[in-house]
Amino acid sequence: MQSKKSNSVIFWMLAKLFMAFWRRWYLLRRRGWEVLFRIEATGILDNFKCGNGVRIDTPIRIGGGKGTLDIGNEVWLGWDAAQKLGKGTILLQPRLAESVITVGAHTQMSNNVTVIAMGKISIGKNCLIGDMTSIIDCDFHEIDPDKRGAGVGPIEPVSIGDNVWIGSRVMILRGVAIGNNSVIGAGSIVTKSIPSNSLAVGVPAKVVRKI
Repeated sequence: MQSKKSNSVIFWMLAKLFMAFWRRWYLLRRRGWEVLFRIEATGILDNFKCGNGVRIDTPIRIGGGKGTLDIGNEVWLGWDAAQKLGKGTILLQPRLAESVITVGAHTQMSNNVTVIAMGKISIGKNCLIGDMTSIIDCDFHEIDPDKRGAGVGPIEPVSIGDNVWIGSRVMILRGVAIGNNSVIGAGSIVTKSIPSNSLAVGVPAKVVRKI
């Protein structure tokens, strides 16, 4: 009996040590990503603002961004429990000096999200953005075959309201505005604006009902 008690005590001590080590490693890794993110952002971007309590659980890449990136308080970038490709890197790239990306407070992005602005992309507060989602405000190329490699095509701002839920693998294209509280179903391609309090799904995405 005494031996069983001793083994139980040893097991719980080891379990506590393991959990303490895991928490420490997790916090150090997250802090490392935060430091790398801040170094890259401040070294490239014209203007970078980051609110308090931002949680970074996956690498963040700015790439060739030269504009403004504004991240609100308590934003959560990446999620270890979700599926990911590679390291799950999130791309937040205001490409030009005049480009702007804003992310509202308490918004959560899953892994491998891409947000590229040539003009302006604004994401509201308390939004949920699923993995592999892409949000872009231009076509990146002209449609005219003779000009296709010369320019980025039309640029139109993208606006996502507050408390919007965007499912996995959604594409949101230029000129789209999504109203407050709306839901975009997984795999949808959003080419036209979606009103508030709506559920939209499909390719292209269409409102199927109010919520």
